[in-house]
Amino acid sequence: MARQTSDAPIQRVLYCMVDAGQSLGVSKPVLYGLIEDGTLATVLIGKRRFTTPEMLRACVAKLAARRVPAPSEVPNNRHRPRKAARE
Repeated sequence: MARQTSDAPIQRVLYCMVDAGQSLGVSKPVLYGLIEDGTLATVLIGKRRFTTPEMLRACVAKLAARRVPAPSEVPNNRHRPRKAARE
């Protein structure tokens, strides 16, 4: 008996951290910072860490709800004096 195939794409259930970072458009350090501060939930399977599309959407919602400071409230650190070189 022939196996029937479907042209419908397979829906992804889990994303590895590389794919999750690409989906959010953030670097690995930023991604792991989101995990550490509880903004992005993950699951461990063995030694590997994954996240779901729902967890990614919840992360975006949490980030959108955060108050973003106005540019006038952010200190300008570009013109900090350099530290004296050690001799």
